Amino acid sequence: MKSTIPFLLLLFCTYGIAQESFPTENAIWSVMNQKFISQGDSTLNGKQYQQFFISEDSLGANPEYFALFRFDSQTQKAYGIRMNEQDEKLLYDFNVSLNEIITVYPIGFPTIAGDSIRIKVIGIDSVNIDGSWRKRIQLEGVDQQTGYGEFWIEGVGSTFGLFNPGLEGVTVFDLTYPELLCLEVDGLLIYDNPNYDYCFEQNTSGLKEADLAQINVYPNPALGKVRVSGNKTIEKIYLLDFSGKIIDVVFVHADSVELSLRNYSDGLIYFNIMYDDADVVRRKIIYINN
Repeated sequence: MKSTIPFLLLLFCTYGIAQESFPTENAIWSVMNQKFISQGDSTLNGKQYQQFFISEDSLGANPEYFALFRFDSQTQKAYGIRMNEQDEKLLYDFNVSLNEIITVYPIGFPTIAGDSIRIKVIGIDSVNIDGSWRKRIQLEGVDQQTGYGEFWIEGVGSTFGLFNPGLEGVTVFDLTYPELLCLEVDGLLIYDNPNYDYCFEQNTSGLKEADLAQINVYPNPALGKVRVSGNKTIEKIYLLDFSGKIIDVVFVHADSVELSLRNYSDGLIYFNIMYDDADVVRRKIIYINN
């Protein structure tokens, strides 16, 4: 993880922001161990789209066709069409207002590809990327929340990846959520995720096995309280019920903590454990309220 000053200078700005389109050629979005490569265009249903290919090679070798993408600069909306499909789905709307609820379709996340997700705009500011100010939108889930947080950046897309908008609004257990690591255009680095010092994740789990072995939530099953202990400083813990709804957030700032569960209902409780270096680990227990 990076310990240097982030590449992105995150500052608030309320005026003078030029609208930024998505790059159309020679652009590569690196999302964990996958590279999404913009290469050529295509016409479908009378509309012009960018063609995207996917590669799981660090150099982008042997790419395979993945999806079509188009950005409407007049409406500030972006759409995508998955391989072997004909109908486009809304990926982004950059012409939204604070507290607005919108429905998007993350076509790049395997277990929910093409399903609709409702998300709410909870913040709008701007960010300086490569010398230009771009709108940045902060979102949270309406029906479910992961606790990871999600931002959309004009000309870059979601912090979960170009084809993964709205993942903050759906909870999928036992899977690692993707993160956008880098965006390169014409060989130049435009976006650089400050939590990583590379643009390709060799370890697809997102965490080293040694780290996972030292993260414990016990006892399990639990009767009244549990202890969460790790091998480095825990920043906060999101507790979620079986449906993925956040039921509590506990700020820790230590490598272990004891939590009372007596105010919660019986059943499964999921723990999203967030370290101060941005690592996230998921655990689950069975709680018996006696």
